[in-house]
Amino acid sequence: MAALADDGATAAALAAGGTSLRVRDGTGRTPLHIAAAAGAATVVTALLRAGASPAAADDGGGTPLHAAAACGAPAAAAAAPIVAALLAAGAPADAADAGGATPLHVAATADAAAVVAALAAAGARVDAPDAHGWTPLHAAAAGGHRGAVGALLAAGADAAAADGRAGWTPLHAAAAGGD
Repeated sequence: MAALADDGATAAALAAGGTSLRVRDGTGRTPLHIAAAAGAATVVTALLRAGASPAAADDGGGTPLHAAAACGAPAAAAAAPIVAALLAAGAPADAADAGGATPLHVAATADAAAVVAALAAAGARVDAPDAHGWTPLHAAAAGGHRGAVGALLAAGADAAAADGRAGWTPLHAAAAGGD
């Protein structure tokens, strides 16, 4: 509940009192995953200071950075400082989950343009393919996410990148997505 209320003091007290930072829920998420997904910047900071691993992967291979990147367009500006804190603590910007998606794929799919920009500025590979050969630009285009598309293009994403399977470019993905 500390994460949902963004109560960093309670989280810090629990960590100092011996609560394990490595405890996992039924899907393998750590408290840092939960706080990042909830947009709880104060709790994220407290957990990182207490030694939580920013590279911990859940059962699907997602890291706390993946969780923060999934915030969606309305919360992207609030998530950007969480992304910055995780990256500063050593979160791998290009960690791939079980489907090969990086945090940048997740942010692009969620149309979180501010997070896309923050990840790109931190050196995330804008043209990294997932397990299907799609880049973050394919994912953003398929969803009709203009904000993420613009942020990726501004960061140098290859608009002509073919997926390696059917040869689809981001334009094909946009056409199939109906936008």
